[in-house]
Amino acid sequence: MKNSINILIADDDPEVIKSAWKALNHEGYSVEGVLSGEMAKDRIERNNYELALIDLAMPGMDSIYLIKWIRQSRPGVSIVVMADYMMQETIKEAHKLGIISHLRKPFTPALLKEVTNKALELIQVKASEKEPEEEFPPTVLAELDNVIHQYGKESNSIVRVLLDSQKILGYLPSMIQERIARALNIYPSEVRSIVSFYSCFRTKPGSGDTSYFKTGSGRAWRGVPWKTGKRVVDAVNEFIKMRELEEARGT
Repeated sequence: MKNSINILIADDDPEVIKSAWKALNHEGYSVEGVLSGEMAKDRIERNNYELALIDLAMPGMDSIYLIKWIRQSRPGVSIVVMADYMMQETIKEAHKLGIISHLRKPFTPALLKEVTNKALELIQVKASEKEPEEEFPPTVLAELDNVIHQYGKESNSIVRVLLDSQKILGYLPSMIQERIARALNIYPSEVRSIVSFYSCFRTKPGSGDTSYFKTGSGRAWRGVPWKTGKRVVDAVNEFIKMRELEEARGT
């Protein structure tokens, strides 16, 4: 039930809070708003939230500090950050801390709803998976890290890394996707988008095709710009053809 989902919005602009509250409340979520990082910290200490939308440019308490505190003290609260295009490096830093997604300002109510709904869906997916890292022996993780290091500096290396990582592990659970994203210094949402987009990638042992989102007759990438998605599509297709050719020559 959406009305059981509690969302906190932290932004020093009352108009942003008002607009976001209206859009998400209309979706059926329980939404609260605060005007500072200090207020957000106090509210999170006293209440339970599934998701927090945090502006990265609030005065007062540093938003990165707030994110670190949430990750350490309230790990059950997932985070989406809001920022303008001038804060690219800060957004990257926030992703490294484990936020679930980000919103570029200014954003439309439709985009806010889309990102929020997908973030909450991902929370449910992660909750259903819950694979501890201990499931993979250290030697296997070392082999995975060697693959990342081998291809890390190549163009479109994410394609090779994901395909070879799945070959090693058999599937790509969330914790492995996040490990790859950190090592390649890219957004975890970009890795998740590629994995969910192509049916050749699996997120559970022995699972079949993974799901993807559709908008009209086209496929929608989760958290990835269209140009990036197109580039990855071309790279994946090229790499798969190369692998098929190599296998044909070996037979």
